[in-house]
Amino acid sequence: MSEQNAQGDYKPIKKANKQTEYTQENLADLLRCRVDPVYFMETFLYVQHPKKGKIKFKLYEYQRRLVKHFHENRFALGMIGRQQGKCFTGQTSINTIVKPTGFRKWLLRIVDRKTYDQIFK
Repeated sequence: MSEQNAQGDYKPIKKANKQTEYTQENLADLLRCRVDPVYFMETFLYVQHPKKGKIKFKLYEYQRRLVKHFHENRFALGMIGRQQGKCFTGQTSINTIVKPTGFRKWLLRIVDRKTYDQIFK
């Protein structure tokens, strides 16, 4: 689907209505992605790790079962906690509360939260 450059990064997704020639391997990949969302996620998706940088997305077994169930059952409902590794948009953020102590607690009193978060990424 996408080609890698020398640094191992993938080119962005093609623009709409742009003519593209596909090989048999590309077509087989597209078909497999259509019928197996777990394959698509673990092959073509990446996450940003705070120390390791961009890494391939790796599902846990319960996430694989959840994705497979949603894929096979159109009207499925999931009554599960929000911090169990599922979100439906790239804009979903999961915040956790970490109570600062010592210097960090003192600094938070004199700077706003956004500045604090930028300092301690």
